[in-house]
Amino acid sequence: MHTIWYLRTLFLSAILTPVLSNVEKVVFLAPPPSSISTTSISPQLPHLSPQNTKLSTSWTTSFTETGAEHWLVLDNLNPAQRYEARICWSATQPTDFWMRIYTPEEIAAERGLVESVVRYVEDLEVVEDSRDEASGEEEKGRVASRLYLRAWAKAAYFSNDVERMEKPESVDVEIILDPFLLNVFPESLLWTARYIVAVAVFAWFCSGWVCRLLAGLVPDQDKEKKRK
Repeated sequence: MHTIWYLRTLFLSAILTPVLSNVEKVVFLAPPPSSISTTSISPQLPHLSPQNTKLSTSWTTSFTETGAEHWLVLDNLNPAQRYEARICWSATQPTDFWMRIYTPEEIAAERGLVESVVRYVEDLEVVEDSRDEASGEEEKGRVASRLYLRAWAKAAYFSNDVERMEKPESVDVEIILDPFLLNVFPESLLWTARYIVAVAVFAWFCSGWVCRLLAGLVPDQDKEKKRK
């Protein structure tokens, strides 16, 4: 009996292996609607919203202590709903990320933050705007729950190539806005959870059949002891 349980556990551990990936995330609650529009700060910032939850782009990096700074807007959120903002990148591009969330009121109240946003937009060579096109007048009068995501990207490698160290390579990132179901579980992981449960159930029943088959090939130690 002990042999069967041991083989079953071994079989399950061989199938259900952990998956590691490069992800940095921040979890937050959407604030009440705000009348402070994005156009009063910067209309060119990339946007994410519940209608457009993914943005694939390339971010500059830096070897400085804080890294290269990046901004984007999380717009049209549902007030009081929990969200998760994730940055995903390849393991072949070693990078350290830091993230922080700001409300429109916090941005407007601190001149340094406004200047940082404006400076970031001015430094962009190509502006990637993932939102639907809207006129500046419509934006000014629009009331919505929105937040600003500020991220820093620091190159996390060393090279003997002097030029590469002076001008680190950009990193390809995918930024994802993920709403929580009932403010408990990330929506994007729902199908993953179903898949894991299905595989676990299948592996459990399959392992029973495999273990019984193998157990017949292994001498029962308890019976051997009784005979002695």
